[in-house]
Amino acid sequence: MPRFLLFLLAYFPLSLLAQNSFSYVSPHKWDEYVAMDVTNDLFVAVGHGGECDYPKITALDPDNGTLRWELSPAGFSFGRYADVVFASDGTFWVSGWVQDSEDIWGNFRTLLTHLDQEGNILSHREQEVMEVSPETSSMLAILPDDRLFWNIGTEVHLVGTDGLTQGSWISTNESPYLQIAAVNPDFFVVATAFGVYRINADASVSTYYEEDETPRSLITSADQAWWFIGDQLQSFTYATQEHESLVVDTSLYSLPRIYFAENETITLYSTKEPPFEIGSLDTATGEITYLNSLPAVQRHLYQLQEQDGDYFLLGGDLFEGSVGYRRLVNGFVERIQQETMSPRPDIGVSNLFVTLDSFSLLQVGPESFKISCHFSGIAEVSNYADITVDQFFVSSQAFGGFNCVEGRFNEIFDITLAPEETVSVPFSYRAVTGVIVEPNGDFTAEHDICIFTGAPNRQLDMDPLNNTQCETLVLVNTEDQLIPSDKLLVFPNPAQNAVQVQQLGQYLERLELFDLTGRLVLSQKVEQYDQVQVNISSLATGQYILLVQTDQGVHRQQLSIQR
Repeated sequence: MPRFLLFLLAYFPLSLLAQNSFSYVSPHKWDEYVAMDVTNDLFVAVGHGGECDYPKITALDPDNGTLRWELSPAGFSFGRYADVVFASDGTFWVSGWVQDSEDIWGNFRTLLTHLDQEGNILSHREQEVMEVSPETSSMLAILPDDRLFWNIGTEVHLVGTDGLTQGSWISTNESPYLQIAAVNPDFFVVATAFGVYRINADASVSTYYEEDETPRSLITSADQAWWFIGDQLQSFTYATQEHESLVVDTSLYSLPRIYFAENETITLYSTKEPPFEIGSLDTATGEITYLNSLPAVQRHLYQLQEQDGDYFLLGGDLFEGSVGYRRLVNGFVERIQQETMSPRPDIGVSNLFVTLDSFSLLQVGPESFKISCHFSGIAEVSNYADITVDQFFVSSQAFGGFNCVEGRFNEIFDITLAPEETVSVPFSYRAVTGVIVEPNGDFTAEHDICIFTGAPNRQLDMDPLNNTQCETLVLVNTEDQLIPSDKLLVFPNPAQNAVQVQQLGQYLERLELFDLTGRLVLSQKVEQYDQVQVNISSLATGQYILLVQTDQGVHRQQLSIQR
């Protein structure tokens, strides 16, 4: 059996500081928020949750961040809610999409759900669509009379308060609408990948912009429409047909967005990285007045709104990065009060020790292999702030799969940590990694294990960049070359109590059988020519890997035991 050497390379975290008045981080390890809206009575965040990404709504108390309720309507499969808007009566609408399977792209249905503040569904509808842009389609634009425009890709519906369509418009050039904005039922403005257009009630179309760059952050007023193209804030005045551009200072407003504040002034803010800068646009002069710099530390900001002088932020935190197709982001909500800053905890992982417990080598092609490893270890968790905490969590990244990920864990520890105190907590982890076949026949596999820690759950950590420690584990086959061979015969397969092993033209020396955790369950010295019968009656049913050592090398075959 080949031996494997284990090498560990450490990555080191960074640090950054900030405070907040309240924060909410989802306690569920797969939740992500993508849109929000807030009134004096309720804060609503929408996105997706669960191991397989189902549409989800989270409602909070806007004053203290307390969870009011969460809702994931029954029967939904892979998808998300993508937008939310409040009506004047305090009810709200959420829109999104689902598809029948995460594995087969297509068969989309768009969703439109109307709810009251207690989470009761007032109306719900679904509509099949041929194409949808999951990141941006299914957007909403609510009108003063509480009707709303519902964008579902290449169609827009005017929906009444009863949830029924009162009018619809189809894209003339079949380009999906990625954004929508409106102020009255006579027209709405949409953005495609390369254009901004006004759609009138009679279906006539006016072009405001058409170039090779995608517009961002489209908004409208009764007189003008605004959107971003790169670092230029562009506007179009309906009455004069004037199209103007204003260059925005990217040192202050990196990847900016715009929205109408409560007093109908236009606010712009940066979203790329903290601190997040905020400014106000004077529409008469075209000048931007710098307002504030938020002392936030989150790495992605999706949306910002102002209410009563405070700022609500929505974004992604804690598990930044990606593994395969999977974005590792936990949703957060934060309300920042400039006048009353509250202390924020700071829990970080200060050290990491990892041990390889077992492994199994899996052949997935004629010359391609993967290795399945089980690791365990100790994470040293430290309290870097000057306040005592009585709870923290330890989590890992995901691996494999598209959305129904494996391997990721999230454990909450009810342990009191005083300032500057450190404790050690155990963890375990499973990983599957591709194997590289070296020119000399050796096998090399490399896997990054990242452990995340965080402050008491549902609170943002003061310094999220010290929450992470990673180790690169390199496994190297240093002895025998495992060579696939079509001359190895294992029969019957599946087997019940005995199996015949035949390696034509070679002298058999030893047989070893491993379960899929890498545990050796049978070892038998053979020393006979090319064929032997093996008794497996004492082994449990399941999948195994058989390694056959001969005078010419080591060969492998998967064996199934069924009874």
